[in-house]
Amino acid sequence: MWLKSKPIIALMDQAIVSGTSFVTAIMVGRYCGADELGFYSLVLSLLLLGNAAQLSLVCGPLTVFRLRGGADQSPENRAASAATGAVILAMILLGISIVGSVGITLASESATTIAAAWVLTLSLPGFLARDFARRFDFARLHMKGALVFDATVSAAQLAVLFWLATNEYLTGSMTILMIAIVSVLTSVFWLLLRLDQFDFQAEQVSATIRHDWRFGRWLLADNLVCITQLYAMHWMLTAMIGTEAAGVFAACLSIAALANPFLMGVGNYLSPKIAETVSAGSRQKTMKLYWRCTAGLVSVVLLFTVVLFLFGGHLLRILYDGSIDAAYGPVVALLALRMMCSATTIAADHAVIAMESPRGSALVSIAGVVATVAIAFPLIRMDGIRGAAIALVIGTAAESLALIAVFVFKLKRWHWVAPSN
Repeated sequence: MWLKSKPIIALMDQAIVSGTSFVTAIMVGRYCGADELGFYSLVLSLLLLGNAAQLSLVCGPLTVFRLRGGADQSPENRAASAATGAVILAMILLGISIVGSVGITLASESATTIAAAWVLTLSLPGFLARDFARRFDFARLHMKGALVFDATVSAAQLAVLFWLATNEYLTGSMTILMIAIVSVLTSVFWLLLRLDQFDFQAEQVSATIRHDWRFGRWLLADNLVCITQLYAMHWMLTAMIGTEAAGVFAACLSIAALANPFLMGVGNYLSPKIAETVSAGSRQKTMKLYWRCTAGLVSVVLLFTVVLFLFGGHLLRILYDGSIDAAYGPVVALLALRMMCSATTIAADHAVIAMESPRGSALVSIAGVVATVAIAFPLIRMDGIRGAAIALVIGTAAESLALIAVFVFKLKRWHWVAPSN
């Protein structure tokens, strides 16, 4: 039955995760206003940097190398090493966050900045635990497990936030903290159910972590830069205009991000699947998977982009109940166009990483964010929030073209061993 296929389950899972994020942003915007939505988006951007570090140094290498350990290392051994690496990384990030929060508390006079720092620190473990759990299941192509886990977290999260909103307790900081608490509790139960998937071998842990972190350093640069490219607009708008502008931009982005369940759902399945075909040395299967996924992604997102060009302003007015001006509809359309550019490179990006070339992807992303930020300053000064969206579209389009070039270059040089399979 098609509902049981792994790609469909991956799409269902991402629909739940992205839908929950979307509803959460709507609740904060409707019940708390643009300022609180701006605060929420700024703190969330920093938490996503932590998730990016974990994806790069732990979960990404686990996905790529889980089946390449040979007789010396089973998938369970590698899983245990990855979990150990995740704990070490979490302790490092938490230590940095605590030091930063103390410093900000002593040096800053802004209550908002101090609150953001401590909310970030308190919430970081929960967000990291949740992301490791779901990506561990993705790495094993255990899509049903990820679906159950994410559905449980999402249901509990929305229930708690709805209660807070209806009782007028909801704020941007409270939203982040409640998500973290729900994530920690659910992750503990997840771990208890997955204990048989981990086989700890002390002599392998150190070598595996060193290998994964060497591989993941460029992947880390790539992921951090990608998040920076997007959320730099929030910080630049806050600095140049104010938190309300960041909140409006976040509202527009939340509607454009309605394509994310499809894009990220396919990506969650595609990453381990391409890693399998590359590991098998089959160029033909890799290319077939690349073209099939790229064609599907572009077709769906193109239709979505046209819809938002026509109705973006109406959706802003309806979803945010008038708290966000419908005149910002063109911003929604521009951000949808950015999603269109991203759709062309999702399969290429996963393939480049599977072919053990994260440096190429990272260098492209670094060039993209530099270009985006460079053109954002004058565009924001001239055209405010819409200027930020235009800068993001231009930077993403240039980055997409460069990444496709890297993919083609690497494809010709990878050591394929089964070209006719």
